[in-house]
This record gives sequence, C-alpha cells and structure tokens, in this order.
Amino acid sequence: RHTSMPYLFAVRNLDVKVVSAAENTKNSETLASQRPISPAFGIYKFPLAGLASGAQRATGFALILGWTTAGLLSLPGLPVTVLPIFIEGIKSVPIIHATVKAGVAFSFGYHGTKNYFMPRADPLNIVNVHRAATYAILAGISLTGVAVFMI
Repeated sequence: RHTSMPYLFAVRNLDVKVVSAAENTKNSETLASQRPISPAFGIYKFPLAGLASGAQRATGFALILGWTTAGLLSLPGLPVTVLPIFIEGIKSVPIIHATVKAGVAFSFGYHGTKNYFMPRADPLNIVNVHRAATYAILAGISLTGVAVFMI
C-alpha cells in the first residue's frame, strides 16, 4: 500500500557476528584469491568499442603533444634553427626516429580513418559502428607498418 506519509518509526534487525582477527584475515585472503583482477582480460572479452575509445584518446594525446611541441619550438623570438635542429636530433637516433614516425603514422591513419567512417555509421546499427572502428584500427596499423619500413 502506498502512503504519502513518511515513516516516523522504523525497525531494523541487526545480526552481529563476532569474528576473531585470525578468522577475519583468513576470510579476507579466501575472498581475495577467488576474486578476479579487474578488468580480468582472461575471463572477459575486451570490447572493440573500448579498444577504439582507448586508441582514440591515446592517439589524440600523441597528436596534441607532437603539434604542441612543434608549435612551441616555432614561437617568435626563438631562433629559426631550433625546430630543424630538434627534428635532426630525433632523426639521428634510429630507434627514436622509428618510434616517432610510427606513432605519427598510426595516429594520423587511425584518426583520419575513424573520423571518416564514424560520422557516416548508423548509430542504431551497432555492426556498422564496430566495422568502422575496425577499419580505423586496420588503417592505422597499415600506415604504421608502411612508415616504419620506409625509414
């Protein structure tokens, strides 16, 4: 029965169980050993949408970091040789050069492909959305491979 009057008095039964410290520690260890570690990749399938979201954020951050660095090194008042010297310094260390080139290629490939397909995907058809994310990931990986081999 629904009433608009609030309860003035309520009774709650509490059951208090006294547990020793050793038993409490044992119970805690038992629970911890049976509980999966989040996100428990071995148990749960990692969703493609989660992977696409994480890749979008990571590549976006990488692009922002790169363009901000280039912009700061090109500020008025700095010698015009600062940015070219910085770029040549990166190119002089092959592992850093390959990593930067791969990161830029993947970031542009992923963002470009995802931003092309996602607005055109039907939001009510989840298969198209996942397909678009898959195309973006594959394009990003492909461009990364091409860029690394062209060093």
